[in-house]
Amino acid sequence: MKPKLQRIAIQLTNIELWIVSLFVAGSLLTRHLFPWTLIVFLFFGVMRWIAYGFPTVPTPVDSSILLLIIILPISFWVTAFPKSTYIQAARLLIGILFFYTLVNWITTRQRLWLVIVGVILAGAGLSLFALISVEWQTEKLYFLPSVIYERFSILVSDTSHSNVMGGNVALLVPFGPILLLFAWQKIKIWEKVFYGFSTLFMISILILTQSRGALIGLITSIPFLIALRWKKGWIVFPSLSVIMGLILWRYGLTQILNWASANVKIGGVEGRIEIWSRGLAIIRDFPFTGSGMGSFTEVTDLLYPFVSFENWKVPHAHNLFLQIAVDVGIPGLIAWISVLSIIILSAWQIYHHGYLTKDNWARGLGAAILSSQVILLVHGIVDDITWGVRPEPILWALWGITIAAGRVFSVTKADFIAQTENNV
Repeated sequence: MKPKLQRIAIQLTNIELWIVSLFVAGSLLTRHLFPWTLIVFLFFGVMRWIAYGFPTVPTPVDSSILLLIIILPISFWVTAFPKSTYIQAARLLIGILFFYTLVNWITTRQRLWLVIVGVILAGAGLSLFALISVEWQTEKLYFLPSVIYERFSILVSDTSHSNVMGGNVALLVPFGPILLLFAWQKIKIWEKVFYGFSTLFMISILILTQSRGALIGLITSIPFLIALRWKKGWIVFPSLSVIMGLILWRYGLTQILNWASANVKIGGVEGRIEIWSRGLAIIRDFPFTGSGMGSFTEVTDLLYPFVSFENWKVPHAHNLFLQIAVDVGIPGLIAWISVLSIIILSAWQIYHHGYLTKDNWARGLGAAILSSQVILLVHGIVDDITWGVRPEPILWALWGITIAAGRVFSVTKADFIAQTENNV
């Protein structure tokens, strides 16, 4: 017989994900929940220790994440704007802890399936929330009539930027169609309707955000998804190369870049280059520590004033990798890229495992994760939509699912946890 405290701890860890998810979702709506969310994470970490003898199973990204955590107090030390740094650091820490919650909770295929359904529901819910929270931009995609946006009313005080919303919805889109593409004959009709409708709804909201970076990222991911699904899918790449060559020949590189990057505030490519140059200047002057998380606007105003944006406070470096280095220095960027690289490798291993074992569920999940990371990388060239922003935990959740899925499809401590639960 197990001690009573251990039995209670095991029961609590069984419901950990649901409670933690509620607090994480709440922290996306209000910063007042930041400390309470961190306390909840700490509580369940202690419960896992009591239940299984360790606070978390080891992962291949532990050392890189540890470096990111070590950098947090350094960021507070160097920053001149601790309030902004607190917000960004809390979002990063919540994302990391949510990552470990998922890694430890997902111990079986059934739990993994439940979480993927949750991801799709989260994407649909985030898209629904966009209708009442986004400050819509109507000047980017001219084929969308502005009258559409007159039907939407903002019902929250803390609004969302359309690019941030679009970018994070785009990350979740590939998870909708994976079973439709990889296991069509094995799923029920209601599942086909659910997956199909959720995917179309997310894509519709993504188009309404007019986030060109997110749309280009999603379009770029489609050939990868096709190539991963069908043996001859690789043919799509030379075909697209010809199409892209014709478009480039017809419109020219400058016009295409201006269309993809221009908006009312930034202007064209020149505006982004000016913003990137300020980010590079900060990295040059603060290579090891960064300028402090969340301080890009204030630091550029004080030390690297813009020429083209006198009447606009530029919020970030408009490049994911530049922004990370600006915030936490080159060591922090290396740590983050290390995590990303391991996630991509793990996703490929999941896909390859499914391919070799004819496990379409694993194969589809690996393909969805890889496609999601393609969207992240492409969109990250022109914008920062996953670092220091309100939905940052979403990316860390996808990364946690990736590591957990790799363990579910192999023999690890997950079996020990599952066996312990069965003996309760």
